[in-house]
Parts: sequence; C-alpha cells; structure tokens
Amino acid sequence: MAFPERAAAHLTYSFISPSLPDKSQKELERIEYGLASFFITLPKLGGLIALAIVVNQFIDNFLLYYAVTQVSYSVVRSYAWGLHLKTDLSCFVSGLILLFGIVFIGVFHQFPYPLMLIIWGINCGLLYRYAPADTEARPLRSDRLRKKLRKKLLVVLVLLMVLTFLNRNNAFSTLITLGVLGESLFTAPFMYKLFKLKGGTSQ
Repeated sequence: MAFPERAAAHLTYSFISPSLPDKSQKELERIEYGLASFFITLPKLGGLIALAIVVNQFIDNFLLYYAVTQVSYSVVRSYAWGLHLKTDLSCFVSGLILLFGIVFIGVFHQFPYPLMLIIWGINCGLLYRYAPADTEARPLRSDRLRKKLRKKLLVVLVLLMVLTFLNRNNAFSTLITLGVLGESLFTAPFMYKLFKLKGGTSQ
C-alpha cells in the first residue's frame, strides 16, 4: 500500500472513526477514498502551480488564468468523476498538457460567442449522457449517490455558464468553457477506450 493510501486509512480509522462513531463502514470507506485522492492529487497540483508561477514571469496574469481553468475543471470533475490514467506521472503530464494548453488558447485566442454556445452544447450533452462516470477502482453502484451527484453537477454547470457569458468579452469565458470541456470529454466512453481503461457509465 502506497503512502497516500496508508495515510488515508490511518486518519480514517484512527481519528475520524472514533470521533464519528455513527458513521457506517460504507461512509468511512468513502471518507478514506476521498482522503487518499486528496493526498495523491496534492503533489501533482503543487507541481502544476509551481510551473504556472514560473510561466507567470513571462506571461502576465498566467497564474490567474491557470487558477480559473483549474477551478472550472476541478469543480466539475468533483461531481462528474471520469477516467483516471494508470500512473501518477501520466496523470501529471496529461494535466499539464490539458490545463496549460487551455490557458495558452484562452490567452492568445478568445472564442467568439457562437462557438462558445456550440462547445457548451457539447459539454451539457456529454455530461448529461455520461456523468457521473466511474472507474474500475472507483465503481459507482449507488443510484442514490448518482442522483445526488447529478443534481450538484447541474447547479455547478449553470453557475459556470452564467460566469462564462458574463465574461464573454475576455479570456475567462474561453478558459471556463474549455476547462469544462476537458472534464466532459473525460466522462465519454471513447476516451476510456482510447486510453484502454475500464469503467465509464452511461445514463
């Protein structure tokens, strides 16, 4: 068992479980999984932020643009789930290419209003059809949890769409739109097939 999983198990069963004795085993397992995911993600996120700080020395406001893209992508991903690559390095490289690529596009080429409408149509279509999309390591078997995630995802999408069209005359609209598109694609079955991964669910 790797360090993130060991740390998550220790925190869950040595501290959280005694403090919250009413929690069921299934709920504790969800907490443990969430903590493990956090510990796994933290170093990669730290690396991306460090690189964004470096690039910010050469491109004005790059760190701010990166933060907007990261938040847009991550907040949708927290409810839509989606594929995870097999190694930490592949996850870091894919995140670097995706998120930094989006920022460069948004900084140097702002999308026109009709194109953003088309992309948002794709976003909504993919997320409505496939989200939340599970993985082999994290299967989604609870219909109750699925419905809960979909309701929260709908609220998030509406808020991000409003922010997009309020900022349609600047780079933020493109960054938000593409950040959501990146996550939307990660819920689609063809992406699982492309990366030879098991999982994914359709509604």
